[in-house]
Amino acid sequence: MKAAKNNKILKAKKKKKTKKSYKWVWFFAKWFFLFFLTLGVLAAAVIWYYSLDLPDVKQIMQIKRQPTITVRAANGVILAKYGDAYGDSLSYEQLPPHLVQAVLATEDRRFFHHHGIDIWGIIRAIYVNNINQRTVQGASTITQQLAKIAFLSAEKTLKRKIQEAILAINIENNFSKRQILTMYLNRAYFGQGNFGIDAASRYYFGKQPKNLELYEMAVLAGMLKAPTKYAPTSSKKKALLRAKQVLLNMVDAGYITDKTMRASIPSTFMPRGRQRGVLQHPYFADYILEILPNYIGGLHEDITIYTTFDLYVQQKLEKAISNHLTENRKNHDLQAAGVVLDPNGRIIAMMGGLDYKESQFNRATQAQRQPGSTFKLYVYLAALKAGITPEDKVLDSPLTINGWQPKNFGNRYYGEVSVKEAFAKSLNTPAVRLSEKIGRWPVVTMARSLGMEGKFPDVPSIALGVRDTSLLTLTQGYAHLASGGLKVTPYAILKIIDNKGNIIYRYKQKTPKRVLDKDVVYAMERLLNSSITDGTSKTVYINGRKLFGKTGTSQNFRDAWFVGYDENLVAGIWVGFDNQKATVKITGGSKPADIWRDFMSK
Repeated sequence: MKAAKNNKILKAKKKKKTKKSYKWVWFFAKWFFLFFLTLGVLAAAVIWYYSLDLPDVKQIMQIKRQPTITVRAANGVILAKYGDAYGDSLSYEQLPPHLVQAVLATEDRRFFHHHGIDIWGIIRAIYVNNINQRTVQGASTITQQLAKIAFLSAEKTLKRKIQEAILAINIENNFSKRQILTMYLNRAYFGQGNFGIDAASRYYFGKQPKNLELYEMAVLAGMLKAPTKYAPTSSKKKALLRAKQVLLNMVDAGYITDKTMRASIPSTFMPRGRQRGVLQHPYFADYILEILPNYIGGLHEDITIYTTFDLYVQQKLEKAISNHLTENRKNHDLQAAGVVLDPNGRIIAMMGGLDYKESQFNRATQAQRQPGSTFKLYVYLAALKAGITPEDKVLDSPLTINGWQPKNFGNRYYGEVSVKEAFAKSLNTPAVRLSEKIGRWPVVTMARSLGMEGKFPDVPSIALGVRDTSLLTLTQGYAHLASGGLKVTPYAILKIIDNKGNIIYRYKQKTPKRVLDKDVVYAMERLLNSSITDGTSKTVYINGRKLFGKTGTSQNFRDAWFVGYDENLVAGIWVGFDNQKATVKITGGSKPADIWRDFMSK
């Protein structure tokens, strides 16, 4: 009887516990439902709000993309005119099947299976990018890309991404897949000022799309990811490597066989391309075309772009570079680049290479190279910010960190030296010691605050400039000293007007924030000036001029740099080979410094 009573008690407790469990399950289910209901209502509200100012997607069929782009200098002189940058508008039937397949295999393999937004593609991209800890894959569909180039700007904001998705769905609701793909290929940008597949085909290969070879179609399809980077006139090697990846994508998607792919790859690769405009070396004008999508949305009418460019300064820059490199280049294919800013960040002149007809690759903005000792600017700025002074002592002697040994140029060491002397002589072990003393992170933080973006290797050699950068970015860093420590962001476009005289865009000068304290700027200028008066930069000394600058030479003499400024101009010069082979012991204090001095003396 006692056992029966216990069983009854246990059953009662179990029943009570079960009721309690159901209560908690109901509680969580209720709040779970309310949470997602609220989330859904908020999402609907956001979509509705961002839909208010969207255009009618049916207008896309009426858009006739035949405008002329005129690029002018600051004083109004016409630098370049891109009037033939648009080819014929093709129908779907005029697009070669292999071209369509190359684009689909590379840009949007599930194009015919999604409704404007590819959820599986987004999940895959998130997974792949997370594994690689960087952006390897994008998730934008062809329809989203069409929405962006036809109606939106290229700004990276949440609003624009939401509007892009809404427009993509609306486009899918109003047009067939064939119409969408055709409109996209007729409007897409293919570099060098070419819009649409017909213009690109004629410009790069001198033929209509229907006459393209398979590998040529792969080249054009590969350019959609990064038109300037993969333009065959910028880099034949990069263009062909990218085309091979497109062909592999086509094999993987089942469009062509491996045998067909191998047979299509040419032994020689000779793209055409032609010069447009009045500039002998129109790298700057191409740069304007490259950044234009960041300032305006779809281009549907003639526009004129007024820039920060100074033709007189450009001519002096070109002459200084050619004066010192013409002879060398005949024998060794040596290349050079230069960029000139004012202390406020206006891009005044730009030289992306020695011969634009030979290569449109802009080495001032596109090339990523090791800056060598010019990177020490960020090391010493971080040290000065941390309280170290130019008079403080630092040891210059052999050093080993985790098996790595930095060495001075010529393997010469000076023992205990002042910070000022260490910088002037561009000694390596003191720079590494300072970086390790204050910490690598403050050095990286300083570089980022002065314009150098992206990841930095967590290694002691970071102090010696092993992290790649562009000439424009490096020159931007030094411009922060010329500005007195105020934030400098390079800019090249002053205003854009349409054919009716309406201003589409106007540059608005913002009050720059201070990124360097005045005492740090003053101390750093002492170091930069000492490099010219008593150090590795003596070549650039000009009697009666107050100059500031620094030489740089990367490992094995692959890159030679000089970046410096006076009260009016900030100029950066790079010399090296495109294939990154070693120069004949050219240092920052030789050819780059010679060019810089020649230019600044004018």
